Amino acid sequence: MSVHRWEYVAPAAGRGLGSEPLETVEREFRRIGRERVVEVEVGDLGRHLPQHLLDVIELRALVLHPSTSPRDRGLIWERLTGLALEDGAVAETWRLVVCGMVMPGLRRAAGRLCPLLREHNLDLQQAMLTGLWEALTGLRHKPVARPVAIPSRLVWAADRAARAYRDEVLAHEARRGAALERAASVRQPIHPDALLALAVRRGVLDAAQAELIGRTRLEGVPTRTVAEQWGVSQQAVDQRRKRAERRLTRAIASGELVFTEVEHLIER
Repeated sequence: MSVHRWEYVAPAAGRGLGSEPLETVEREFRRIGRERVVEVEVGDLGRHLPQHLLDVIELRALVLHPSTSPRDRGLIWERLTGLALEDGAVAETWRLVVCGMVMPGLRRAAGRLCPLLREHNLDLQQAMLTGLWEALTGLRHKPVARPVAIPSRLVWAADRAARAYRDEVLAHEARRGAALERAASVRQPIHPDALLALAVRRGVLDAAQAELIGRTRLEGVPTRTVAEQWGVSQQAVDQRRKRAERRLTRAIASGELVFTEVEHLIER
């Protein structure tokens, strides 16, 4: 009998269903079933159970069917985990089968948590599988008293691992947000003079326009006083300032002037 040695490798990219770890496990589980890579006998566990070898797809359907008694489910799970906890390549395949057997529970758990961490779905699902593997390995040293509870224990372990990962991500994001807020709170304000100087350097304003804005807006000199000094009407000065400020606003909005450049100018 040929046996496929399965090792999960996380996809390099993508967020679609076909690239998610749980879906990868499900596809491999179905392949093992279709190709009958491994089969299991359960007829000796109870007279109501099938008396022929079952592939893993048939086995999952049997375990999930409401007509299968808790006693028979427990016996099947006891045999299944026994196969998975042996040594060798065949046991590795059975460990993947165990993951596929509890896939409905894993999907429900992922459905509750993945929408909360859409950018971390792949890692969250991988954390679930890691938690399940560890719980399955733990059965070797601490078997459950009621074998029928094995799938619940495995799903709970996967769910706990996913929640722990979620909590870690949220805590990291909270710390990062707090750090950004602290950095913003100590950031030095941009001096308007530096913005006007950069606007002249970039050709957005000429020197006279920058001086007009600086004197009337920053120094508080009335436009009437500037008009008298320049020998023009106050209306002409008001119109010049209005046009200059519009050019400055458009340059900032379009990205022609960016505040990081102003900060650099201040540092110089």
